[in-house]
Amino acid sequence: MAKDTLRYFTDLPVHRRPVSGILADPAVFADVPEDWEVITSDVRGSTQALNEGRHQVVNLVATGSIIAALNIAHRAGVALILATIFAVVIVAEFVVTEIRKRII
Repeated sequence: MAKDTLRYFTDLPVHRRPVSGILADPAVFADVPEDWEVITSDVRGSTQALNEGRHQVVNLVATGSIIAALNIAHRAGVALILATIFAVVIVAEFVVTEIRKRII
């Protein structure tokens, strides 16, 4: 890992305006460093579970995958986006193997 990308997430600027304004401004977006990876997490059977009213179980499992990734990568800096049953974690590549072992 390139030393200058280790603090990628930590060094991103904080934007204090509505999300709609941020999304409309391409200048505020930053490329993810080449030595970082994107990990996605989806809850198997979540559509059926949601249709059956088991929202809390689905949310608990989705949240668990994010917590596992954060526990592993807490010192590396992690960016994440969470929708109810799907998560995306952008993380430095040196923690990817450990995250995959614990989440998959």
